[in-house]
Amino acid sequence: MGYLMVGAMVVISTTFAAASLGKLRDLPGFRASLRGLVPGRTLALTAVLVPTAELITVAAFIATLVDRRASVIGFGLAAVLLAAFTVGVAVAIRKDGAARCHCFGRQGAVLSTRHVIRNVFLLGVALAGLAGRGAFGDVDPAGAAIAVICALWVAANVIFMDEIIALFGGP
Repeated sequence: MGYLMVGAMVVISTTFAAASLGKLRDLPGFRASLRGLVPGRTLALTAVLVPTAELITVAAFIATLVDRRASVIGFGLAAVLLAAFTVGVAVAIRKDGAARCHCFGRQGAVLSTRHVIRNVFLLGVALAGLAGRGAFGDVDPAGAAIAVICALWVAANVIFMDEIIALFGGP
């Protein structure tokens, strides 16, 4: 169970760190991507709160190095955010068939079912971690290193999903 917890934390924290830093790097672009989804008077606040909440999630996972119970906060916050992201993407697809993914601070592909599936996958990872309730058990350093490497590979595939699909000629 411990290696699964380590891997889940690395997948979520790496993905959220990349997403948050990308959004903060292009805050006006991220804010523009929220138009039509978020009421105008809360648009600027939402554009700042989303990457901030992502960074707080990453900080909770870092705090797990000191107190393993902090992972419950990280997984819980990640689950709430990912549920909201999933609904937001689904609504954007229904409202505007041309809305583009701005999840990682760059204008990505047109939002589609694959973005919903990506968020549901990440939500599943967060829920699996939450179900573990911070139960790491004894984790061998070599096994943890393998879990981290595998999790980084998964996170890279999540972060660069649109580019990978475009590379192989996908829509």
